[in-house]
Amino acid sequence: DPAKGKTLFISTCSGCHRAGGVGKDIGPDLTDIKRKLEKKTIAEAVMYPSAAIVFGYEAATITTKKGESLYGFVIAEDKNMIVLKDAGGHRNTIVKSEIVSRKKEEQSLMPSAASLNLSEQDLADLTTFLLTLK
Repeated sequence: DPAKGKTLFISTCSGCHRAGGVGKDIGPDLTDIKRKLEKKTIAEAVMYPSAAIVFGYEAATITTKKGESLYGFVIAEDKNMIVLKDAGGHRNTIVKSEIVSRKKEEQSLMPSAASLNLSEQDLADLTTFLLTLK
């Protein structure tokens, strides 16, 4: 049911993802996901988000000389600085000379379907909604 899927998207996914003009710009925009993935692959991505992390959305943890630990996506980098977007969408600019450690994380920032308490029917409704977006 795409209507139930939209409700699920708004309540569960829109805090990080945009789809059809709804949601936040933290994770990938899902408006055109049907052009890239089929229904089964979309459902698997929701069930197991760390299995295939979209390029550009790999998480990193950076520790600074001040003892700060920052976690998010590297959205820009040059020889002097790194810009990290955290799960709240805030952009942190870090001077490279202030970095003590930088670790690429193996886990996605996105929680799994199980941790979100999504049922099989919820997954079906959510993927159907995403496949009906124009």
